[in-house]
Amino acid sequence: MKRVGDVSGSGAKPRPQKGSGRARQGNKRSPLIRGGGKAHGPVPRDLTISMPKKKRTQALKAALSAKLFEDKVLFVDTEKLETHKTKLVNKILSDFEHNRVVVVTPTDVCSNFEIGLKNIPKRETVSAQKLSVLNVLNADYLVFTQDGLSELETILDGRVKNQYRLKHVPRGELPHDHLVE
Repeated sequence: MKRVGDVSGSGAKPRPQKGSGRARQGNKRSPLIRGGGKAHGPVPRDLTISMPKKKRTQALKAALSAKLFEDKVLFVDTEKLETHKTKLVNKILSDFEHNRVVVVTPTDVCSNFEIGLKNIPKRETVSAQKLSVLNVLNADYLVFTQDGLSELETILDGRVKNQYRLKHVPRGELPHDHLVE
């Protein structure tokens, strides 16, 4: 929707201010004239608010520990398959017939597994780098591969270490360090 400033047209007066007996007019783009702009129309804005990295990391850790507490996390050795058949992957994940399953894999996932899982509803693969709180909360079960879990651990440890300022300065002894051991 075009506002007054967005409508094309000159800023010249359509007729003289006085003498015609009609209402005074400023320009063609006025909201009162047909084809003029909207007086207080909508303005496109970006209303997204970015969440702090620390809180995002804490939320992911909390969601993962909640799933672990509910016994909804499973661990497998590897996701590597010889063929890319959907039937094979469906057979492997047949225990979770009506549940949403998210398989957390390393970044370099086996293409056969990814292709085989693509056509099955309520199943998805997520690399450890792209795992979000939304993935964890929407899934009924999380399945971690061994490589995916180790990659996720390094990512989360790296995030925690990089979140503090002056990380190159060694932290000295604090008075109450002996209490936290």
